[in-house]
Amino acid sequence: MTVTVPSGSGFQVSTNSATGFDSSATVTVSGDVNGPVGATLSGVPIYVKFAPMAKQPYSGSVTNASGGATNVLVWVDGTGQVIGGTVIIFR
Repeated sequence: MTVTVPSGSGFQVSTNSATGFDSSATVTVSGDVNGPVGATLSGVPIYVKFAPMAKQPYSGSVTNASGGATNVLVWVDGTGQVIGGTVIIFR
């Protein structure tokens, strides 16, 4: 399964709460996707980090997609603020 966020959306995703944030993350499923039971994915957290690059509102969706499965969208939003020359998170 691949989890993606749109380029320039101000958000990044990872399967680790502290590291590895990027525009997409890959999650390994267990089982045989072509078998009678299929593959399973449970208990794998996906972390979303707000990473604004400018003072502006950001919104978009994080997409969970996997071949043969229904895509799942999670809407995210936030506003970047500049204080003392540094973009900070204000939510």
